[in-house]
Amino acid sequence: MSDLLDGKLVYDLRDVINKTNIFVSDVNEKEKFELICAVMDRFDESVLYINSHQTIPSSVEEIILLFHHFCIIRDGIKVVSNILNIVNNPSDIFKDYCLSEPFLIPEKVYKGDDRFFDYLRSLFFAHPFITDRSIPNPIKGEVQYSPYILNNRGGFFSDLKDSIGVMVYSNKREMFHICIKFDDLKEYIKLKFEKINDIINAFQDIIDNKEKEWAARKVNRNQDPTDILLDVIDILKERYLEDSNIVELYDYLTCEVSEESNIEIINKYRELIIESIPAICDSIDNMDYDELYRITSPILNPRLKEVYPMMHYQLEKIYSYLNEDGYGDVYWGLKQADLFSKEFAKDFVNINAGDMSFIEIKLLVTIACYYQAQKEVSKNE
Repeated sequence: MSDLLDGKLVYDLRDVINKTNIFVSDVNEKEKFELICAVMDRFDESVLYINSHQTIPSSVEEIILLFHHFCIIRDGIKVVSNILNIVNNPSDIFKDYCLSEPFLIPEKVYKGDDRFFDYLRSLFFAHPFITDRSIPNPIKGEVQYSPYILNNRGGFFSDLKDSIGVMVYSNKREMFHICIKFDDLKEYIKLKFEKINDIINAFQDIIDNKEKEWAARKVNRNQDPTDILLDVIDILKERYLEDSNIVELYDYLTCEVSEESNIEIINKYRELIIESIPAICDSIDNMDYDELYRITSPILNPRLKEVYPMMHYQLEKIYSYLNEDGYGDVYWGLKQADLFSKEFAKDFVNINAGDMSFIEIKLLVTIACYYQAQKEVSKNE
């Protein structure tokens, strides 16, 4: 038997939500993100259950559990559609039930299937046990309650095949039963579930509108290199994107140099940063963030072989521990910087770990790695 609900729709919805940081960072969109994540996680379980239980339930317990998953699908679609202002046209799958006994709703009065589904839910779950909220075409002052759920294993419903239903007591009419074709319930839930396509389109519209707004702002290139990088950082923050590489480039251009013997190689490295700025601006203006990474990564994170044992360990501790935010073991980070200087960096720069700022130390470490990587490239050529 083929699946009733296409689980790929949930994955497609996740893809559109997760391809941007808008929904986790924008204060106006974050509430939508938290809700849609809860809904999608619930849908995963419910889709699996419904798709594996497509035959008529054999027990009251199975009916209740299946109806529970129906409700998760229907209500999840409803709440997300509401926050996205999606207007869902009413369906009329249950219309014939409401036009017939015992309800006899005039055809012009029927407002769609959702209200009748709410009515069925209150009776199936006996919650609230006494209901007067969603009775189709109620008699004035009427309340109803259901003593038990019915299935058709014993041939209870002579009028409909493969049906489930409830017995209903009323304070205004004789007791009666409601029986619903199981296929009609499935059709209703399938129709609701496919509204995910509208939700995907609505989220994509939010992304498209944001990206159109972002694309209108270009980097101001008529500034000093450091001010250009500050503008790039501001744009990346506006777009909820990672800006650490550009912040690092800015820090390396602006940090004070305490060791005069390093000035020549620092200026040479800084010239590389400045030369990369036009390409960085192009990538920002074109919203090509993969290209941004390709430009900055070789400058900041050059690939090089481990020249001596513990080299990569030392680098990891230097970059992760020497930060102004107080994270990590500063003493150990300085210790590794001193060892790195003695074992490797001394061939390129002079590092006095105890007397330099964290940024200056990391600048010199990066310079040493960069020029070692250049030597390795030249050697391979």
